[in-house]
This record gives sequence, C-alpha cells and structure tokens, in this order.
Amino acid sequence: MNYNSGSDDWFILEHCDANDVLTIKGSIDNIIDDYKITSSILNKSTRGVNAEQYDLLPYLHDDARYGIPLINIIKHKVQEALNRPVKKLKAAWTVLGYENSFHTIHNHNPKKIFNNTSTNSPYGVSTVTYLNLPYIGNDDHRTGDFYAIIQDSNKENLKFVHSPKIGDILIFPIWVYHGTVPQSDGLRQTLSLDFELI
Repeated sequence: MNYNSGSDDWFILEHCDANDVLTIKGSIDNIIDDYKITSSILNKSTRGVNAEQYDLLPYLHDDARYGIPLINIIKHKVQEALNRPVKKLKAAWTVLGYENSFHTIHNHNPKKIFNNTSTNSPYGVSTVTYLNLPYIGNDDHRTGDFYAIIQDSNKENLKFVHSPKIGDILIFPIWVYHGTVPQSDGLRQTLSLDFELI
C-alpha cells in the first residue's frame, strides 16, 4: 500500500517476513540484555502504566552481531521502497506497549535530528516496524491503530489510519505528526528507525 496525499506527505507500507521479524526481535533483546539498557518514557510520546521504551541508537552501529544486521534489514526495505540510498541512521528505539498504552501525537523532530531550521527536510524518513501485536480475537481487542495527520495538496488536514499486522513497516517523512490509539491487553512491540537519505 502506498498513499500520497498530493502534497509532501506520503506513506509507504512494506513488510518483513517472519524470519526477519524474529531476527529483529532477537537482536533487540540481546542488545538490551548485553548493554543493560534501561527503559525511559520520560519526555517521550509513549504513554501507559507498564509501557517501556529503549533508546537503541548508541548500541547499534558498533554491534556487528546484532545491531548492524538489524539496521540492514530495515535500511534495505527503505532503499528499495524509495529507490534512494540511505546515508545514515539518525535515531533508533523500541517500544513495548501493554494494555491501554498509546502514543500521543508527535513527530520525530527534524530540527533536532538534522540540526537545521527546516521542518520539512527532504532527507529524513521515519520507519515503524511492528514486531508483536495483541491477539485479535474479537472487536474488543485493539492493536493500537497508527494514525497520522497529513495535508493534501490544498493544505487541508486529513487523517490517515493504519491497522497494523506483524511485520508491517510504515515509511513516511520525518516531519509527519502521528500517534496510536490505546491498545488492548497483550504486547505491542515496535521498532522505530529514522534515516537520513542521500
């Protein structure tokens, strides 16, 4: 699925196979354990009593066993989808959400990540990869749908909504404001990577 609003806002949906999902989850678990990373949701968009968020960026580039293979899986999907090379990984984190966890509406702060004054840098993309979702047995179970506020070619605000599946990779411009609705009981795990493009 590709969605283009007619403006600078767009979304591309890619997908990881089951083996890639297992590789990514295992890599994240090993990095958290090996480096004894602690969770912090302070000043983050993540909300929920038991929600956890782990900053992975400081540990990925130099970790040939886990970090580099993890980056390469998503980097390859981004380059393939955009037909454009990736220059550098700029931010990386994983979120573990449980019942009633959600994300407030936010963007990934292009001014901070790219150290410039432009909010709509054509060189930045965000990715969200879904590694685990709550069991969906009936209408009472919610996966924590992803939503974004985007503008069409007339600068009118539109709401984009995606009900994720395990292995989904959402790719979108770094400046787009997005969030999730509260989820049901069970684990929702995502991996977020922000890339600078050439």
